[in-house]
Amino acid sequence: MPIVTKNQQLDHALISEILQITKWLEEHMEVKFVHFIFHIDQTSIPRFNEENKYLQYRRKCKEMFSQINSLPQISIMDMKGSFKSIWCEFLYQCNFTISNANTVFCWDHLKSGILPISTSTFNLSQQLKNTILTSKEMYASDLRDNTLVCEVYDDEAQRKRRIIKIKKDIFQSSPTGLIQLKHAFSVESIDEYQKVVEHSHINGDWKNKPEFSSVHEMKTLIKKAKPKENDDLKSDHN
Repeated sequence: MPIVTKNQQLDHALISEILQITKWLEEHMEVKFVHFIFHIDQTSIPRFNEENKYLQYRRKCKEMFSQINSLPQISIMDMKGSFKSIWCEFLYQCNFTISNANTVFCWDHLKSGILPISTSTFNLSQQLKNTILTSKEMYASDLRDNTLVCEVYDDEAQRKRRIIKIKKDIFQSSPTGLIQLKHAFSVESIDEYQKVVEHSHINGDWKNKPEFSSVHEMKTLIKKAKPKENDDLKSDHN
């Protein structure tokens, strides 16, 4: 599912549009991937004079980043142009990022008197944190070394080939397995991770069969498994 924007400003209208789409995607897990296409020559963010309006804007941005981060689908971020401050934070919300080699990312939050919004900023490497502290400008080719950008291309033909390849790989993967692994990677402890991974066999995709289980089939399997768990509890109690 492609999401394309030419909007130069990360304003309330664009944020609301992205939130509306991500909420729809949460209810349609049969969609395998979401492809954000941000090809924008020059970006900007709104400026505020009133504290309550600025704080409201930060809350909406935080909600948007959180929603993108927690999507059950594989998310692809496709960026080309010049991106400033909060726009740069889109880089680490998605599972796969592709960008033109000459795309510029300017981490100039502090020049606008603001701090990063996404909580994922906390998990960045010290090198990238220093980039934000010094309002440094970086090319996509530099960020590939820091693993923020997975693929860098020089021309449109190269971009299309790489996008087609990653989408093909996603379509060849177990749809329920992708959802389960994304969830496993988002939990906060090794015990929670193990719990998700150990129950992943329920989809039966490990069997030698012509097709993987669909998301709808997985929901049915989960419902069937629940009474068995309850029966086990009863027998243990007796």
